[in-house]
Amino acid sequence: MKIKLVYPRRRRLSGRATGTAYFNLRWSSGSVTKRDVQFGSLASAIKFLKHRLKKIPLSERDSLFAKLFAEVRKPTGGLGRFSLGTCIGETSLSGLFQRAEAAWNQLEHEHDHQKLKVASTIDLKH
Repeated sequence: MKIKLVYPRRRRLSGRATGTAYFNLRWSSGSVTKRDVQFGSLASAIKFLKHRLKKIPLSERDSLFAKLFAEVRKPTGGLGRFSLGTCIGETSLSGLFQRAEAAWNQLEHEHDHQKLKVASTIDLKH
């Protein structure tokens, strides 16, 4: 009897993005760093970042420094970060989002839900 077995993709290969994105915002009177499992994609991190920008005083938005990261698997199995882009000032944020999205799409991801199908023959007559 021939059976097709489906094996999930190996998740712990170094250099692959785990699917988590996070950011660092700094301005003259404060800063915030946010890394959360709720950011399962870059889009959700950007959405949260835009929401957080509303709480920064208008007078301090020109001194804003923003940096976006992707969480990447290290060769030792631990987690590291890969910079997706940086910007200074609120006016350059849209360019940051575009550059970050382009860099995000070029990364290989661990949780991309692809499966490898391997044809196997299993003898069930034992």
